[in-house]
Amino acid sequence: FYQFTPPRPHIRPLKSCSFPDASKIGNVGPWSVNQLFEHTALPGNADLLLIAWMILSWMPDRKQVLLELLGAPSASLERSSALIKNVLDPSAEDFHNEVPANVKQWNDLAHRHFLLSFNQVDAVPPTQQRHLFALMRGKQVPWVWNDRKVGVDITVQCPVMLSALESVVTEPKLANATLSVEVEEDDHPR
Repeated sequence: FYQFTPPRPHIRPLKSCSFPDASKIGNVGPWSVNQLFEHTALPGNADLLLIAWMILSWMPDRKQVLLELLGAPSASLERSSALIKNVLDPSAEDFHNEVPANVKQWNDLAHRHFLLSFNQVDAVPPTQQRHLFALMRGKQVPWVWNDRKVGVDITVQCPVMLSALESVVTEPKLANATLSVEVEEDDHPR
């Protein structure tokens, strides 16, 4: 099912790649979803939750939810993260290995990426968790063009995914907006 709507002005993040067919933005070929669940170590009982999270991530008028993939660092965890990211957000960059330290870095990241994805996060301080939550819910940030502010604010809202050994979320607001999935430790896809 494809829903055709009239064109709406939007800004595509700098690092996001084009979808194969611009008339079907937000619609993913079934082959990529099949790969996601057949060739990863994601638990079988999480399929529906992950699909719901991905659909929610494509809906800019809805409150976003943080996806935490929990498990020991492994090739299967990284492959699972990479496939989810590729299905949700074809991008020129895979993961961010460091969580931004200040508001400017968060805003810069939101300008460049649709999906904020962090790999093997050890900890996220409370201040950074609040910035993360603000970006998930929609935040006014100054629009920057050619490294200069243009005097206009835009609203950015980003879905977020991270992988970690164990949950790094401690702030109550963010904890209530987090979906945690434990990735199987073996390297054998189901």
